[in-house]
Amino acid sequence: MKKNITIIIFILFVVVGMLHAEGYVLPNSSQNGTSRIVGLGGAVTSLSDNLNVQTMNPAALYFTSTARLHTGLNYLDTFQLENTYNNGLGDFLHQPSITFDLTFTAPGWFIGAYSDYCLENKGAESGILTLDVTRLNVMKAGIALGIGSLSIGADVSASKKSKKNGLKIDIGSDVISIGAELLQEIFFAELDPNNDETLEVGLGMMLDVGIFTLGVYSDKVVDFMPDSGSGTSINLGVILQNLDFGISMSTDGNTGAGRFQFAHLLLAADLKNIGDDTSRTLNLGLEGSLMFTNRLSLAVQLGYNQPAPDLNSILSLTGYENGVYSIGVSSDLLFMTVNAAVVLPYQTLTSLFSNTGGIMEGAVVGVMSFGIFL
Repeated sequence: MKKNITIIIFILFVVVGMLHAEGYVLPNSSQNGTSRIVGLGGAVTSLSDNLNVQTMNPAALYFTSTARLHTGLNYLDTFQLENTYNNGLGDFLHQPSITFDLTFTAPGWFIGAYSDYCLENKGAESGILTLDVTRLNVMKAGIALGIGSLSIGADVSASKKSKKNGLKIDIGSDVISIGAELLQEIFFAELDPNNDETLEVGLGMMLDVGIFTLGVYSDKVVDFMPDSGSGTSINLGVILQNLDFGISMSTDGNTGAGRFQFAHLLLAADLKNIGDDTSRTLNLGLEGSLMFTNRLSLAVQLGYNQPAPDLNSILSLTGYENGVYSIGVSSDLLFMTVNAAVVLPYQTLTSLFSNTGGIMEGAVVGVMSFGIFL
C-alpha cells in the first residue's frame, strides 16, 4: 500500500508540470526562505525538519530533539538575461534581497529574529548607482505541544518596515570602497519608518503517520494591529486566505534494525493560501540526499509551483506556460550549511531551445544561503 501511494505522489509531481496556470510568480525576497526551501518549490508546510525562521510551521518544534543556535545569511536576486548581454551588471542586480537571521531552537520552542533588505536598482549614471531600500525587521517566538504523532504549535511575530528612496552609491571606486559605502549607507544607516507594523499570532498542526506527514499552518490567526485600527482581530476569512496545507513522504534516517540509512528521499506537496483565489498556489518538491553522518550530508532539490485560482487549474492538463521550476543543492558541513538554488519560469527555460545558438533569455532567480549552527 505504501509503495502504491509513493508511486502516486511521484506521478503527481511529474504530471503537474503540465497543469494550467495563470501568471507565474517568482520569489522576490529572502523571506521566501533559504535556498533549500526555494529549491523545494516552497513545499515545506509538512516538513518537520524545517526550522527556518521565515517559513517554519511551529508544530515542527515538537519533533525537534536537540537544541541549536543558528545564524545565517541569505542572498536572492533576479537576473534579467538578454540575447546580447551588452548591459554588463544591468543584466543582473535587478532587485537583490539580503537577509540576516539569528535563531535558537530547542525541543518544543524557539526564538529568533531576522532583517530583510530589499534593494531596488533604479539605474546608474556617471558612476553613481541609485537604489531604493526597504528593510523589514522581524522578531518571532513559538512553542509546540503534542501527543504521540500529533503536534500543535503557535508562534507570535512582530515586524516593522522602514525604507529610503534615492540612495546614491559611488560605484566608480574599488570594490572595498564600494562595499564599505554599501554597509554605511544601507545596513548601518537609519531608514525612514513608514508606520507599517504588525503583531500577529499563527497556528499550525502536524500529524506524523509512518513515512507520511500532514501539515496545516496559518500565520495570521490573530492580528493585534489590524489595518482598521480597531484592536485585536480574529477574522475567519483572513485565516483561510493565509491557510497552507501540506503533505510529505520521507524515508527515515534509521532502519527498523537501528542501522543508519545512507540515502534519503523526500516528496512534498503544498496548497498555499487556500482561501485566496488571487494568491493561491500549488507547490511541489522533491529532494534526494546522501547522509554521511548526522552533520555531513549532500542533497539535491527539484521544485515546481504554479498559481491555482480554482480547482480546474489543478485538474486541467493543459497550459503549462506559466509554471515555475527550481533546482537546488544543499550541504551540511559539520557546523556549516551552504546552499544554492536557481528558479526558472517556463518561458525562460524554453528560450534555451527556441533561440538560435541556444541562448537563454528572460528572468532567472538565484538564491544563495550560508549558515553556522552549534
